[in-house]
Amino acid sequence: MRLSLRLNGDRVRAFHVALAERLSQLPGIELCVDARPAAGGVPQAAEALFQLETLIHRLPANGTAGRVPISMLAGHARASQPADLTIDLVGDVEPQGRQVWRLAYDGVCGEEALLALILAGRTPLARLEQNGTTIAEGRLGTEYHGIALASFQDMLARSASLIVAAVNGAARSHLPVLPEPPSEASPPPMPPATKLGVRTAKAMARRIVQQIYHLCYNAPHWRVGWRQTGGKDLYDLRAHPQSGWRDLADDGSRFYADPFPVLYRGQVTLFVEDYIHRTGKAILSAVAFGPNGPAGVPKPVLELPYHLSYPFVFERDGEMWMVPESGANRSVDLYRATAFPGGWVKEATLLSDIVASDATLTEHGGRWWMFATVRDGGGAFSDQLNLWS
Repeated sequence: MRLSLRLNGDRVRAFHVALAERLSQLPGIELCVDARPAAGGVPQAAEALFQLETLIHRLPANGTAGRVPISMLAGHARASQPADLTIDLVGDVEPQGRQVWRLAYDGVCGEEALLALILAGRTPLARLEQNGTTIAEGRLGTEYHGIALASFQDMLARSASLIVAAVNGAARSHLPVLPEPPSEASPPPMPPATKLGVRTAKAMARRIVQQIYHLCYNAPHWRVGWRQTGGKDLYDLRAHPQSGWRDLADDGSRFYADPFPVLYRGQVTLFVEDYIHRTGKAILSAVAFGPNGPAGVPKPVLELPYHLSYPFVFERDGEMWMVPESGANRSVDLYRATAFPGGWVKEATLLSDIVASDATLTEHGGRWWMFATVRDGGGAFSDQLNLWS
């Protein structure tokens, strides 16, 4: 099948190159790229926001939204014969008797529409459609709500997955439509249109300025909260209580995240991700808890040359074990404590050459099972839930 990919040649991104490569590798596909310049696109102010977010959040410079020269698509020159199917990412291809699949975000085509939805705090519905008929659709997720560039890159990567699945026939024709979470602070939904209107463009510009202001005056900072249950806990309440929370204090040069409490020999110990702003990566720390809360401040228990988080700690046969998240090392490793809560030594590599997050183990039916999320194609770290035994 001759397949044409229509994109804006004035704004070629790594996302387009990766998508073209994935499509060209599908069996029976002869791909060409229509990269003529097109109107619209992400405004220059947004590109400035992206650069600022890259510096402040230490985002990789070679993400899916990175601008690349059009020459990187030279291997997919325009075909001399008409395409059997055109995938339109711009929104300017008229069917005129040919098969055209148009990608839209909440009914609006183009990457500027996607960014506008992100800045408005929406969870876009990406839909491939042909003359009003849905070919494939899905909600686009991200773990970086509030960081425009990271969200944009996650959702571009998922857009590529949706397109590839639709072309190779793996996409389901009917997916559940997830409602937006209720929030009094939620902005109004984007108006349906084929192009962004003047009012929408102005609203996006205001939100870009607000994001830049926020970045300049509010450093990103996670917190760990703890509370006395005083009776019923989360399993009984089925909700997080709104009051009674206290912060695990930090010194401002770091933040704590991924809290993991364990009870060992009558002592509750809280393990946390200890992210140090100066180094741009996290170590694992721990602090003992008593009846009145933490007994001091978290102290380092495991530091490696790469980022660590989600310290999954458990007891087995009288010893304490841990599987920390080490996606930055492309591995999932098992550690044993020789001087709990410290003295961790590596006992085995459970998975290698994989970006897996939040590995969680359970023993059931005489077997060990491990759940973890796996990153797919440069998107969010929770794109796929995988299971090993």
